[in-house]
Amino acid sequence: MDITAMNAGEQIWYPLDGLRTNILIPGSSNDNKVSITLQTIIQFVGNLPTANSYTSFAIGVFIDNKLHAVRLGFFGYDVIDGFQTETVATTINNLSAGQHTIRVAVARRYNYLGGNLDLFVGKKPPTATNTSNFTNRSSITIQSYVKNTD
Repeated sequence: MDITAMNAGEQIWYPLDGLRTNILIPGSSNDNKVSITLQTIIQFVGNLPTANSYTSFAIGVFIDNKLHAVRLGFFGYDVIDGFQTETVATTINNLSAGQHTIRVAVARRYNYLGGNLDLFVGKKPPTATNTSNFTNRSSITIQSYVKNTD
């Protein structure tokens, strides 16, 4: 799936500011591994309206605008200003030599029984009192392993 994909005229994936970087795979060999680990806090404001209601979402890691890893999550009923830690870890084998762009994006998947919450990824909602911008920060680690051709 492409990061610019649309559904019924609506954008599916929303790229996260600050979680975009470039990596360079050296040489001419495609014999490499790139490991990516993302950790972030996803938080919402308010409460879901009824028992059994929920909002589900996805957080994805894209390389050159193509989805390579995804983590699904949801917030259920009876949690006020809820938050949870999401971790996405993936290893991609044999990227072509050259520069690649890594981006992170989030998508709302489904709202059930009125579960239409505003989601905040990697930052504190303006009215939340149980977290801070510091605790909600996202981090991404990228490691590349390239076979030595000497």
